[in-house]
Amino acid sequence: EANKLGIAQYQRSPEQLIDAVIGSMRLEAQKILNEGVAAHANDIDLVLIHGYGFPRWRGGLMHYANAQPT
Repeated sequence: EANKLGIAQYQRSPEQLIDAVIGSMRLEAQKILNEGVAAHANDIDLVLIHGYGFPRWRGGLMHYANAQPT
């Protein structure tokens, strides 16, 4: 479909895909904190681990994202 529509494609490494997904999720989580929907980053981590199946061994989205080098 992309070729038919003239949309250029490129390959991404698994690390680049993870960074893109985690980055988008982190931006949304930050909005939730800024809006006061969640009081603490830990609240978001708990919801993602217990409600959405985020890998527990990574410590939750916010913990994982904050632990990554910038």
